[in-house]
Amino acid sequence: MPPRKGSSFRIVTVEMNKERSVVVTAANGEFYGTSDLGRNWTPLKDSKWALWLQFPDVMPAPSDPSVRYRYEPIGIIQRSLNGGATWSEPRPTIEGRSAEDTAFRVSGARDYVLEFDISAVHPLKPSTIYATISVVPPRRPGGDSRQHYVLRGMYVSEDGGNDWTLFSQQVGIFNEYSKGVALGISPSNPDIMFSEGEHGILRSTDGGMVWRPVGQSDLLNLEPVDVNDRADGVLAPMKQLPLHVSEFIFDPRSASVVYMRSSKGIHRSLDGGDTWALLNLGFDRLSSVNSFAVDPQQPSRVFAGTDRGLFVSNDRGCTFVKMNTPNLAR
Repeated sequence: MPPRKGSSFRIVTVEMNKERSVVVTAANGEFYGTSDLGRNWTPLKDSKWALWLQFPDVMPAPSDPSVRYRYEPIGIIQRSLNGGATWSEPRPTIEGRSAEDTAFRVSGARDYVLEFDISAVHPLKPSTIYATISVVPPRRPGGDSRQHYVLRGMYVSEDGGNDWTLFSQQVGIFNEYSKGVALGISPSNPDIMFSEGEHGILRSTDGGMVWRPVGQSDLLNLEPVDVNDRADGVLAPMKQLPLHVSEFIFDPRSASVVYMRSSKGIHRSLDGGDTWALLNLGFDRLSSVNSFAVDPQQPSRVFAGTDRGLFVSNDRGCTFVKMNTPNLAR
């Protein structure tokens, strides 16, 4: 059954189950799974989905799902080694200094704290995580108007969040209220990475030592042409609209095939980031795509969760069709 008008569906994961891939979606606080591309949906009541609803920012380690990371609204990282059954809180050091000492050195105030924003978990090393770090006043009822600070660059911890060192100064957007940036790491070749810098999307081919702009950077920072523009005879984008990526998604078998999800939709590259195409889901609307996933068993099949429903493509996004979706209770 199609969703009620206004229902937004999110792709939570695409998992391999024996010889079939199972798509898990979330809508209205409920979870559903299908192994036949939406012809039949089954409600999912497992406790792990309730955990996802409670902590939607939980990041499982791709190579070991029992290792998971999450962070509280105050920016504290927590780690689980048993699939989320129990959680522990690392005591982080930054370049050998305690969190308290780091916050004081940056802010000059004893009550400031560190906030972490996780960018990625390494696809092959479950204890290696990447994050950007802010130094902020403690969160209090009514707020705190004092200045926020950002540690320049992205940091990496190779022991699950205890000890942090600078990963790269080129990656990140640095102003007082900047948020974390996405980091994409190819599971088939972890030396291939994509992220965002102050002047656009960056690519590294040596594990993050050197970063260079991706191809067609100027075009990526233009506003997409919509149906009204085309009706007026505008065939090429002309307005500036900086691209800020929410997520990089790789083909699990090819580091050359990478997707970027942003408020503009889904961009795809088939040549490792030299050229890009904005995929057409059949409607023009900014900020409409909330999730995207590649089928691990059949990587040419991709899924998009949107505020218009679920869409599937069997040709890496060249063409999409709308899936049947769970019948939601009114």
